[in-house]
Amino acid sequence: MSRDLAAGRLVQVLPQWQLDPTGGVYLVRPSARFPAATVLAFKQWIEGRFEPVAPWLKA
Repeated sequence: MSRDLAAGRLVQVLPQWQLDPTGGVYLVRPSARFPAATVLAFKQWIEGRFEPVAPWLKA
């Protein structure tokens, strides 16, 4: 992501904003009974981004 920001392919929105260290990230999806493959893939990806510790909790 940082390479894409540096190259200008992504634009940072609200650069002064930071997630509260005690906050969380929630995945809201329409149905837990029949999840779409894309939703499952995103869920796995985002969980991997927060292992072993959420980025905002890293020292």
